[in-house]
Amino acid sequence: MKQNECMSTFDSIQTKIYKAAIIGLGGAAGRIVDRLKDCSIPDARLFAFGMNRQEIGALSITDKFIVGNDGLGSGKDRNMVMSACQLSMPIIEKILSVPIMAVFVVCLGGATGESCMEMFLRNASHSNLSIKLLIVTLPHHSEGMEKRENARKLIEKMKPYVDGIIIIDYEELEATSIVSLYAKADAIIEDTIKSFVGLVTNTSIICFDCNDIQYFLHEAKTKIVDFVSINGDVANIRNRFENFSTMLPTRYLSVNDIQAMIVEIRISEEEKNDNTKLKKVLDILHTFTESLPGLIWLSWTISINPNMANNNFKLNFFLTKKQLICHKEGASEERIS
Repeated sequence: MKQNECMSTFDSIQTKIYKAAIIGLGGAAGRIVDRLKDCSIPDARLFAFGMNRQEIGALSITDKFIVGNDGLGSGKDRNMVMSACQLSMPIIEKILSVPIMAVFVVCLGGATGESCMEMFLRNASHSNLSIKLLIVTLPHHSEGMEKRENARKLIEKMKPYVDGIIIIDYEELEATSIVSLYAKADAIIEDTIKSFVGLVTNTSIICFDCNDIQYFLHEAKTKIVDFVSINGDVANIRNRFENFSTMLPTRYLSVNDIQAMIVEIRISEEEKNDNTKLKKVLDILHTFTESLPGLIWLSWTISINPNMANNNFKLNFFLTKKQLICHKEGASEERIS
């Protein structure tokens, strides 16, 4: 098989203008990105890279690429994958030469995804991208604690090459089976991607732009960003705010740990013309943010979702957490994480 057999649209990459590149690395991440094809994300283009010809061939997106020459998979041989990734560098360079944002998706624990992530993110650091976001999953404990720990170390290793990292930890999700657990995680990743990319590609009806996102990510000193989403009518939105702490990752002791926040409010076409209920949602949001003693930075935007049911809202939150710094004497202080 010829190198990069699935590279059917390589020559057309630069001829199409897109604001965001969404790139799945490895078989599992490729399948997640593939499902976004039906979401019609404006000004975004989907890409997948993998070493298994059968997995890559089964994807429905156009821009799918086999890493290496044989398409037989990685065989968990990381040195071989790293070498194969070198052959794909011209492709990733061309992909990243067009958009202002790139979102890399990786399910950690697999040789292909992890190796491609290392190679491609180092390459991305030399691009003209304004925003580089990495979304990863931590391996479930059933895959071995050593694999989880190695994944954590790899996340730390990647921090210098990205602006932000969103971590989906299977251990923090409730599910009745392993199958439903992975399905739930996949759904969260899809929503996270659509929501973050939407900050750039959705037209805001108030003053909000890429600079707001860049400033927010700059304030996330540890590069870790968390995502929370709520939706429903006004009554449900109010109830979810009252129980907001239950939606936060376990590393947050309470909502008082929130220190920086971007909020996107998605409304229906009807609300654009009659914003009575929107004003109620804004009042609820204002009351909530005013109650957060640790919140030092907030930006928000409103966009229209033509597919949203009337009287419903969707609020997407991107958060950073206060970080405890331990001094030699044992005392501690807080700063943005």
